[in-house]
Amino acid sequence: MIVEAVEQAAEKIIVEAEDEARRYVGEAKRRADEDARARAGEVDSLIEALDGCAVRLREEMNGLIDVLGEIRAGLAEAIDSTSQEDSSGVRVSDTSFRGRLREVKAVSGPEGESFTSGPERDGDARRVDATSLDAARLLATQMAMAGTAREKVQACLEREISRDEATPIIEAVFGPEA
Repeated sequence: MIVEAVEQAAEKIIVEAEDEARRYVGEAKRRADEDARARAGEVDSLIEALDGCAVRLREEMNGLIDVLGEIRAGLAEAIDSTSQEDSSGVRVSDTSFRGRLREVKAVSGPEGESFTSGPERDGDARRVDATSLDAARLLATQMAMAGTAREKVQACLEREISRDEATPIIEAVFGPEA
């Protein structure tokens, strides 16, 4: 009898322990499910926020593409409206740049050094100042944007400045010659 009473008490303890374990596991599972739902909600919120940012970014990029297209069209119009062909068939944009190149005068650079421009033409030793080189660079860029071939741009520049001065400008605009 004592053994039976001990066995019954042990069995009762085991049942209670199993019930307690089931409750503990159930509670832990419930908490884990709640945490998972809360985190899933946070992830959903973050995904929605990122999606909104992506949509806004796409709209901004499309707007920038539109603006760049308008700028490109405006530049093409400006180049077309101011370009002409010289006697050799080279498109020359905005004759004021060409005139600027022809009107260069001898100038002293930093520490008294002069910017010379190649061989003498018509008995006139020509010197080119840094501003004129900027004008030549702009002229070369405009001609390149208008679709003028590298060789024609170089020929046009070499009529106004020396080959030594024209070559770096041509390489800057068109890239190094292969």
